[in-house]
Amino acid sequence: MRTLVVHSNAGILPNLRTVRWNVNHLGLNHILAFCPPSLERMSLQIRTEAATVDELKRLLSSLASSLINRLKFFEFRADFFPDDNALLSTALNSFIKNQPNLLELQLPSYCIRNQAIASQAYHVPPQLRSFCGELVDTTRQMLRMALDELIRSAPSLRRIVLVRSGNDFAGETLRLVDFTPLLQLSEVDDIKLCGEFQLHLEPQEIQKMGQAWTGLASLVLDSGAGPGIPLSRLVTFAESFPVLEQFAATLDMSGEIPLATDIQSRFKSLQRLLFLEAEIPADRTSRIAEFLAMVCGPGIKVGMSFSPLVWEEVLSGHWSWEVGAGTKIREVQGWMDAFYRVQESILRMQELGMFSMGGVLGPIKEIPLELMRMVFAMSDKLVCARAALVCRRWCSAALDELWRSLPSLFPLFKILGPLVDVGEDGHDLDPDLAISAQSWDLFRSYAARVRCLTYRDEVYKTAISTGLIMRALVGHPGGGILPNLREVHWHISGSGFTQAPAFCPPSLEQVSLNIMDEYVSVDSVKRFLYGLSSSLANRLKSFRLETGFEPTENAALSTALNTLLKNQSGLLELKFPYYQIQDPATITEVCRASTHLRTFCGEVQNFTKEMFRSCLSALAERGTSLRCIWLSRSGSPFEEETICLADIEPMLQLPVVEDIRLWTECKLELEARDIQHMGQAWKGLKSLILCPSQGHGIPLPHLVTFAQWFPALQHFTAPFDCSEYIPTADKVSWRFKSLRRLTLLDVWIHDDIRWMAEFLAMVCGPEVKITIREYNLGSEEILDDEAFSETRWPGAENEALRERMDAFYRVQESIKRMG
Repeated sequence: MRTLVVHSNAGILPNLRTVRWNVNHLGLNHILAFCPPSLERMSLQIRTEAATVDELKRLLSSLASSLINRLKFFEFRADFFPDDNALLSTALNSFIKNQPNLLELQLPSYCIRNQAIASQAYHVPPQLRSFCGELVDTTRQMLRMALDELIRSAPSLRRIVLVRSGNDFAGETLRLVDFTPLLQLSEVDDIKLCGEFQLHLEPQEIQKMGQAWTGLASLVLDSGAGPGIPLSRLVTFAESFPVLEQFAATLDMSGEIPLATDIQSRFKSLQRLLFLEAEIPADRTSRIAEFLAMVCGPGIKVGMSFSPLVWEEVLSGHWSWEVGAGTKIREVQGWMDAFYRVQESILRMQELGMFSMGGVLGPIKEIPLELMRMVFAMSDKLVCARAALVCRRWCSAALDELWRSLPSLFPLFKILGPLVDVGEDGHDLDPDLAISAQSWDLFRSYAARVRCLTYRDEVYKTAISTGLIMRALVGHPGGGILPNLREVHWHISGSGFTQAPAFCPPSLEQVSLNIMDEYVSVDSVKRFLYGLSSSLANRLKSFRLETGFEPTENAALSTALNTLLKNQSGLLELKFPYYQIQDPATITEVCRASTHLRTFCGEVQNFTKEMFRSCLSALAERGTSLRCIWLSRSGSPFEEETICLADIEPMLQLPVVEDIRLWTECKLELEARDIQHMGQAWKGLKSLILCPSQGHGIPLPHLVTFAQWFPALQHFTAPFDCSEYIPTADKVSWRFKSLRRLTLLDVWIHDDIRWMAEFLAMVCGPEVKITIREYNLGSEEILDDEAFSETRWPGAENEALRERMDAFYRVQESIKRMG
């Protein structure tokens, strides 16, 4: 209390960010003294002898007012009985409601039994990403009610750990319908469900789970009662969960096990498979290994836990996927490795031409088709073409890969007959040629295999006439000529816009549009964008637009472009490398519609500081998803301006950003404290490019501050001012931890090369590749990876600087070796 008197409102520890309270005997009176407004993470564990329920309610009420809008992580443990926990619910819920920015909530030892307060306790902040809780002796109705409230409150949960414990309903059979609210978690990537119940899942229920949880990477299904899920259902899990990396479940190994020849699916991303409370019959080891070898790839680590899960460890996050390797699992793994070796040997012999259809080495049909699909996916087109001729069984899979990506439409339309050059309109069939029904059927079968198309209407050697495309479109109603197309790259300079709608099926997910202005009108582009906005509503994941228009013509496209972006709620990547954004609403609309946007690249022209800041604020609304932002602000009226951190402050609200490129046609001024704020905001930043086109650049000594506050940074490019004082080695106290490439722009080295080498050898480790460029980067180099290449700038100064830095490193190593 005496210490608190001199610390006014901020508490004794005014900058405290994380606190873990484990209160056993001292009571709760002193806790508030160590809860300043800066607190972001709190763990509170209270034992019954330390406080009464009323005291704990008063503490939670006080915390609710003192920590409003601050906490990001909260863990609450209390070893009270469930009835006492019910008395705490109002205070606890009031505290949680006052934390709208809460991302993680853990209630591992807060057991709920009273049905009346279940929904109240599970009413959580909407931004919550991780939830952990336990329900005791709950009915099905109460379980579903709690899940309903949880999902309704936090629809964007990424992680959920739920334990249903108690003896009242032990052994009860639960089905997917009892967990139906969880199917609304489209963004979830980690689910753990444990309890004393039997879990019954039919194949169609597993398929529904896979359709709902498309990004699920980790899944634990521990049913402590009953035999578990039939082992054969692993095939359905493999088919339904393509990105699943870790899977643990209670599985019944006593039922029927499919033969290897009957298995049609294999896990694509799985790295670890764990059987909980497993019992392997002694006479079924090889059969189970044969089955697992087909469902799992060679890189998957299989483990077995013979004892029940400790739910307290699961709830607290201390449970490990690592289990001891018993005799039985080593035997299973040995059999699986033998199956993999046989597969590899057959493939090797096949490549050498050593097998025959009925020979000793076995027929081709014994090679798993899924394995061959993997081989074809890693092979070039010539190998796939040859493989398609080997046998009928391989033909379809090889052709799927051969036709997956087309560099033009020419190979596809050649199927209909010989193509003749008809001038500027491209190629067409002979007017006297009658196309048979078999030719059209063959055309459709190959067209259905195409997933990616690159189209250049300026390349007359491969262009197809509009008339022929219209004839093909007649036989492809609804889905377009390429009904399963996922990705298209358009390079349009003339007639392409009349043909483009024929190749925009509802399945399209990625569009790249490069418009050359020579023969293309702005009105035709507007009509095309309006057409896309209606035909591809909510389908696109990636959109890229480049134009050769003047800025005033680009401005005329804004309304049509905004309409398209407004209708794409699933957009993940948006790039405008050669399109000057004239309207701030373009950025606002896409950020408002695309709630999961991960990449934004664009140039804003003639934006004032206020307009530029409003655009950054719109991007900051996607702070929880935006990983990459490349932004250029151009315009001659602002060349004499100076931008400081306050002008780009909304960018500090991007906590998960990994790649930032910022080009400004003005000066950029950063103080050491500004760099500190940037580092604290962008903790996971891996690549940073800062390019003001005016001014002297960042003072070179500030490189030490970047090294201090950007521990994860791997690539850094910026103009630096080397005209002032360069610190000597004894003045450098920080070195980059992860940096692999450093590019110094707008730097001229003359007589200062020794001082520069000494300084850089201290700030950067010997593994860092350093490049010096005498000129700055242009806006187009920042926004386009094809134009941006740090490997194009070697020079004599770079070689001389590297030689001197290497000398410093050798001296350091020699002194260290000599002790």
